[in-house]
Amino acid sequence: MEEEWGDEEGGGPLGLSFNGRNATAESVTLPVCRPDCGPGSCVAPNMCRCSDGVEAPNCGGGGGGYYPYPVRTRGGCPRICMNGGTCTNGTCSCAPGWSGEFCTEPICREPCLHGGRCIAPDRCVCFQGLSGTRCEIDRRTGPCYTDHRGALCTNALEGVVCTKQMCCATVGIGWGHPCERCSELDCPIGHLRNLLTKECQDIDECAAVPGLCGGGRCVNSIGSFSCECPPGQRRHNVSNNCEDINECEDPDICPNGKCVNTEGDYYCLCNPHFIPSPDKKYCIDSRISDCYTELTETGQCLQRLNKPLSNRDCCCGRNMGRAWGDYCAPCPPISSAEWIHLCGGTIPPSWPKQGNGNGNGHGNVYGNGTVSSTDGRLHPPGPIAKIDECTLRPGICGLGDCVDLEVGYRCNCWEGAESTQPDGNPTCIDIDECALGWCEGGTCRNRDGGFDCRCPPGFDPVDNARRCSDKDECSDTNGGMCSNGYCINIDGSFRCNCNPGYELTETGHACQDVDECRDNPRVCRRGRCWNTPGSYECRCEPGFESVAGYCADIDECAEKTLCQGGRCVNSEGSFQCVCEAGYRPTPDRGACADVDECTEQRVCRNGRCHNSPGSFRCECMSGFTLSSDGRTCIDEIQDLCYENFEDEQCRGPGSVAVTRSQCCCSASKGQKLAWGVSCKPCPKENTTDFDILCREGSGKDNAGTDINECTMIPGGQCRNTQGSFMCVCPSGTRYEPDDQLCRDIDECEGELPPVGYDYNDPRGDIPPLLFPGYRDEEINCLLPANPLPRSRHRTHHLYEERLQNGGVRV
Repeated sequence: MEEEWGDEEGGGPLGLSFNGRNATAESVTLPVCRPDCGPGSCVAPNMCRCSDGVEAPNCGGGGGGYYPYPVRTRGGCPRICMNGGTCTNGTCSCAPGWSGEFCTEPICREPCLHGGRCIAPDRCVCFQGLSGTRCEIDRRTGPCYTDHRGALCTNALEGVVCTKQMCCATVGIGWGHPCERCSELDCPIGHLRNLLTKECQDIDECAAVPGLCGGGRCVNSIGSFSCECPPGQRRHNVSNNCEDINECEDPDICPNGKCVNTEGDYYCLCNPHFIPSPDKKYCIDSRISDCYTELTETGQCLQRLNKPLSNRDCCCGRNMGRAWGDYCAPCPPISSAEWIHLCGGTIPPSWPKQGNGNGNGHGNVYGNGTVSSTDGRLHPPGPIAKIDECTLRPGICGLGDCVDLEVGYRCNCWEGAESTQPDGNPTCIDIDECALGWCEGGTCRNRDGGFDCRCPPGFDPVDNARRCSDKDECSDTNGGMCSNGYCINIDGSFRCNCNPGYELTETGHACQDVDECRDNPRVCRRGRCWNTPGSYECRCEPGFESVAGYCADIDECAEKTLCQGGRCVNSEGSFQCVCEAGYRPTPDRGACADVDECTEQRVCRNGRCHNSPGSFRCECMSGFTLSSDGRTCIDEIQDLCYENFEDEQCRGPGSVAVTRSQCCCSASKGQKLAWGVSCKPCPKENTTDFDILCREGSGKDNAGTDINECTMIPGGQCRNTQGSFMCVCPSGTRYEPDDQLCRDIDECEGELPPVGYDYNDPRGDIPPLLFPGYRDEEINCLLPANPLPRSRHRTHHLYEERLQNGGVRV
């Protein structure tokens, strides 16, 4: 005969209670008797205890026997020896593979793993997701955690559900719900065992674990992986994402200042008398003093600039100072380590070199610009200092306009001047037209940027004053008269009609260029006027373009690619993006970027947020409904609250309908509450489900409002308090703090009752029994000749039995 055990519903031969999906090891097992015991009770598998106290396989039939087995005599074993066991002298001798008093306990020589149960010799029954003879193959899936806080696992991998082996062999330290801490694996980290070949194989973490190296690129390697992160970031050990590096941990960062770390970068807060560089990566000496453009071999400073400058502005610009300060300190040689430390970066190839470039022993400069400092380490050069030579040294270009460049400057020479580079530094010098033989036949006088030609009477300067010619007749000059125009002959003379952009000279014998920029300085508003022969051109500011002789605004909004996700609004010289709801302008304001409400705003409480372009969507957890504004999930469904959940059934419904959190978050300790028509058990305290439902702990609902437990807890007079309640119990009961209920007082738990009394009181309303041979004398009972032993009887069954054996109620 095979021994059978079932759950309290009578089903399941393995001693586990099933809720439809998973078995729980804490389930209570009850014996199963087949056929039914009839008037008796089942006390062991296929063993009944009948009303007269006799144990047999069945309590049916008549006479002195029980079908189909005879009554066991007291000389035999108390029960039938199961699973092939034999009764010898009142003791069961078990067959191989079985043990126990009645041979009902199977023996598994190798223990069952992962909570499995031995149900037969060397045979295990496993929980769902486990298999193998010993439940050694674990195919369960659950969340994977990368950190813990005490016994609580934290930092679950978002959207990842995997096996425990996969989690613990890659990035996890805990797995499952409830969380199981990772322990020793049968393969090295980064490997899993192939169930067919039994070999440990490498895991491609980049493919197996979604979201690794967020913000960077995941690169797999044998037994591990690495993250290729953007500059200024590296992989975080817990989140496994690319996160910021604290550059300020380097002691050489920000000399003459304090380093402040930022996300993916850093900047310098400078000490007094120092100012930050344009990129805020170093500090510049801001004290100002005299700057000298010439330094003699004897160390004497000459040619002081009119404007005092800082050491950096004086020494770092192209063709700027040679010495600086009250003590005439020489500027460091260009491209030396000292110069790079002061100015930053390396000198462009076009700049002239000074000195030997070794920086007077303060380090060496290599061909790629790398600087070797005195501590022996190589440091890449920073950006070269931005010096506005055009502003700091007016007239640096001589006869030309200075144009400041990112590094150095450029000279745009005026008409009558030419570009030259004495000592390798650009400037503009005058062209001596007189030395070139211009003003032929006249008197030439040179001046800066031009010359004056004075012709003899009857002669006019022609060919741009290169010569003086007697051209009083249009035909004689073969078109040479009236240059930049055309000649009209008249009696005794001629007349010149000038081309557009030209005007007659004082003599009226030639046409000279009209300088529109001089005559109308504001002709190129929002730009710079540039005179040309016979005309002019406008060199416009950014955001403008030259149209018909003036600077017109560029309509950037005509380019349809701008301001995606918004509306482009043009303005003079620029534009701006007016973004729609759910978007915001990018840093350069050239487009509208989606706002990720899920990460930047606290939305979708009690649910999961899904971002979408310009909006978001809340997906509520079970039991919650979406609010009218769509921004949060609320607990508003009402149903009855049950004070007792047992055997998968709900008992003791409350009188009013409440929400799930009002039921499950009440301060009713010790009660197994359930809620709703589906009889859903409440989550236990200190679980994730409880923390989500009861955000402010016991006594307050999901919205943080105090719960009136008195509407749900029967028995006694209930008085609600803030976050809890208190019971005023009726006579015959007392308050149980653990259960928070009024419980019947079992008077038998006090001192022993008087001899002869049985104070068994299962209902709290049955008087004590007086045994035969006793009489009640002021609560004391007289002892008979053979008194019964003093004892307490704690069950109603024994109470009734004593009453049947002659006891009387008093």
